[in-house]
Amino acid sequence: MAEHKRRTWHLRGRMDSKCYTGILTTAAVDAANNHPSSGDEISENHGITGAAPLSPPTFDSPIAKVEEPGSVDQEEIVNDVPSPDVNTPISYLYLTFDTPLPCLNTGGQQSGRGDLPACPDLASYADPLTWPFARKGIMVAISCMATCFTAYAAGAYSESADLIAAEFNTTRESALVGVTTFCIGFAIAPMILAPFSEINGRYPIFAIAGVVFVVFQAVCGVVTNLAGMLVARFLKGVGGSVFSTMVGGVIADMYDKEDRNTPMALFSGAVLVGTGLGPLVAAVMVERWGDQGQKWKWVFWHQGKP
Repeated sequence: MAEHKRRTWHLRGRMDSKCYTGILTTAAVDAANNHPSSGDEISENHGITGAAPLSPPTFDSPIAKVEEPGSVDQEEIVNDVPSPDVNTPISYLYLTFDTPLPCLNTGGQQSGRGDLPACPDLASYADPLTWPFARKGIMVAISCMATCFTAYAAGAYSESADLIAAEFNTTRESALVGVTTFCIGFAIAPMILAPFSEINGRYPIFAIAGVVFVVFQAVCGVVTNLAGMLVARFLKGVGGSVFSTMVGGVIADMYDKEDRNTPMALFSGAVLVGTGLGPLVAAVMVERWGDQGQKWKWVFWHQGKP
């Protein structure tokens, strides 16, 4: 700081009285320059006796950089801040461009570029909007197929209602309650699973729901009572719900609003195809295998077979 004070005494565009012997002021020097003949008078007025007429001073070195007395360089401030250690208290600062920041305490060792860790692979966190067109198309195709299978399973059950009633010694109306339980699971699950997918991602929801859907599709073919069938249908609806309610969100993740027409049309068409195809195929199976023992249960098994 002493060096800083010394620098501030250099000339700042006007002749300062500290640069001369005595207490000569800038005004006196200006008067002497304008009126050389009145040098003696000026000397008497300012208490200087025996002085010759003043002349402008000459300087051998250039004028130093102008600095205000109260200003301090950023480098000096940073150097004054001690390096933090384990005993340094935590300070909460309102950061600006002029806030001095402490230097990292590396123990005198400077790490080179070779010491830096490898750059992490962030490919899995890429924005789906930037995916290649082919990858988006594959995702839409898989999503539409899953949606078609869900609608297929919902419609195929009703064609075998008479055989289910005969198998469990109950009425057709009781057997058709399986359609209701499927729809209940289909309606309730998305209220929980859809928000969960927004927070934790779509993949774990699709993976778990797909396993539940396939497992309980196969269970429908092996249960031995009506209660088991109704529970299996409910859980099957829970697993299949995500493939109809969350596919729209998947498409919205991958496409801008101007480009969603085609994938949304394919998604809607997959729902309609599955809804019509399920009863059609199941009716053919029931017609051909209805009087061949347990063979009609392939209505369930062919859907759950990988």
